[in-house]
Amino acid sequence: MDLLDYVKKGHQLETTTVGHMAQKPAYFVPDSMLVWNLLREFRIRKVHMAVVLNEYGGTVGIVTLEDVVEEIVGEIFDENDSKEEIQKKTGYIVMRAEGIFDVDANTSIDQLSEDLNIKMLEGYQYETVSGFVCEAFGYIPRTGERIKVVLAKANQEENDESKSDNQDEKEKHQIFKLEILAGNARKVSAVRFERINNGYEMLESKEMTRLFPKIIKMKWSGDEESDSTEYDEDSFPRRPEDDLSNEHEDERDNQSRH
Repeated sequence: MDLLDYVKKGHQLETTTVGHMAQKPAYFVPDSMLVWNLLREFRIRKVHMAVVLNEYGGTVGIVTLEDVVEEIVGEIFDENDSKEEIQKKTGYIVMRAEGIFDVDANTSIDQLSEDLNIKMLEGYQYETVSGFVCEAFGYIPRTGERIKVVLAKANQEENDESKSDNQDEKEKHQIFKLEILAGNARKVSAVRFERINNGYEMLESKEMTRLFPKIIKMKWSGDEESDSTEYDEDSFPRRPEDDLSNEHEDERDNQSRH
């Protein structure tokens, strides 16, 4: 902003040095300084920029107050940031292999749906992959945790009446295994989406008829090779025969007590 003072005095720029324009000496900090300590120094000195030096006194670069704040709260964007820069910083989807995608948790749900050819149900309350993952788990998952979810495929046509319910289910939905690649107690940073092609064979082996919670999910406990499966009770519709069998069991228990 100091240069604006010289706009009307253009001839003075030919004789004025940068050092003369500097209002105060630069603030130097070592590259080993903690970010929290730098934030405290910024507040005490009332400055917004510092020059970073290495152990030999060489200049490493500069650091600003915005850089420090972004380390705490994440990326901050303003009207000067282009759409391409925002997309580059806020999310990515990388296909590692056929059906395997590494996804940044800040990626928008619209971008995820487009790249993975899936469709979210109406009325979801999240905007990013991080929000979707937290709702699928029911909490903020840690690195290494896994879950399997069933998602609707995008651009599905009307059902053919000649097809069975199981065939319709396979064509309308797709099973993904989600693995948390990076994160902490406060947020999820990166997620791996792995498409499971033989997932419905596993579902049929459990005699599952239809799943329709907001996010259809099954939590797998243990390693990938383990067959032990932990299902959410709310994911299954109750059948009349289940209630009848429970009543008979209660009657038998009462008779045995008498």
